[in-house]
Amino acid sequence: MKIREIVEKDIRDIEDIARRTWEGEDYLPRVFARWVKEGDFYGIEVDGKVIATGKITLLPGKVGWLEGLRVHPSYRGSGYGRVMHEFLLEKAKDLKERGIIQFLEYSTYFTNEASIHLGLKSGFKIVQRYYGMDYSTSSKNEPKKIRLESVEEFGYEDYIPCGWKFIRRIPESLDYLRDKCQVLEFKNYKFMILKNNPDAVTPFVPTPEYVKEILPAISYFSPSGVASIRVPENEDLHRYESLGFKKWEETEEPEILLLNKKL
Repeated sequence: MKIREIVEKDIRDIEDIARRTWEGEDYLPRVFARWVKEGDFYGIEVDGKVIATGKITLLPGKVGWLEGLRVHPSYRGSGYGRVMHEFLLEKAKDLKERGIIQFLEYSTYFTNEASIHLGLKSGFKIVQRYYGMDYSTSSKNEPKKIRLESVEEFGYEDYIPCGWKFIRRIPESLDYLRDKCQVLEFKNYKFMILKNNPDAVTPFVPTPEYVKEILPAISYFSPSGVASIRVPENEDLHRYESLGFKKWEETEEPEILLLNKKL
């Protein structure tokens, strides 16, 4: 076994892992080229084959974001996930000593017990929970594309949802959000979509009253016709359901957990 950086020739091994993850809907092949270019993308190689992966992505606020932790199904249960997690923690210490990051963060699904256990055992704390909710519609009203002027426009307290990432609501995040997201406006109400995943929608204000106003245009750019939002756990879930949103799971528990560790 050895741990090394992922390179372009590893694409077939990554695709093999992805085909066996999330019923073949894993996003790793779509981000593979970009992650290789960014660096800090690692794999565990066994007998010449990459069987596990993990990545540290730099986010605003000196945050190292952990993502892409995968283990090939044939090798699960053998501790490779723990080995990769601990390796990334060591890499994070180096980044901290160089003044590049001060925190580690990641998000995970509430049923991913292994990921949650690894985090809590290594000093992470759950700092926020979100409901995942979908709204299916065929939006005929085209929103206007506008420029994001300030993170102060958002009505979130600490983090701004961006798909599975959660970006700190600080001035330094402005350029990141401009690069990764498209801001849209409909009848003076604003929302944001990820450029590489238009299904992921972030209303500027996470309240049912505000979201109701953007519903006629919320999925205009969505290939699937589904708008997926992240609702902070302190919001009234049932009021979103009254608008036509459906929770990801038949449970009252928030599905998405955000974990943080100060280095």
